[in-house]
Amino acid sequence: MSIPEEFQQSVREIVAEVVGVELEEVEHHSNFFDDLGGESIDVLDLDFHLEKRLGAHTNFHKMFSPDRWELDESGRPTPDSIRRLREDFPHVALPVDVDSANMKDNFTVTFIVETAHRAATNAAHRKTA
Repeated sequence: MSIPEEFQQSVREIVAEVVGVELEEVEHHSNFFDDLGGESIDVLDLDFHLEKRLGAHTNFHKMFSPDRWELDESGRPTPDSIRRLREDFPHVALPVDVDSANMKDNFTVTFIVETAHRAATNAAHRKTA
């Protein structure tokens, strides 16, 4: 399913506003943290604006919440942690080797757009059901 350009543009505008950069800096491959200077607290603001403006209940903040991750003795997320993440994010294809570091590495504008679109679409379907 292709994502309407208007939706993509709206998400880019929200991201730019949240992290305080010019819209031109927000490219599809830009990483929210590394390239755009976003911080964990900005993720809460991102969640709020995506839901308010686009109806996309993303809960991104739960991805980066320290209490979300129970680690095993090797430092990897426990199966229970991964299960909770999958329950909280049914609209996101989490990597098989998911861990908190690669979640931040993969938190690109494209990932945000795709996840927000799935969340908004799911919300619209629930309203009509």
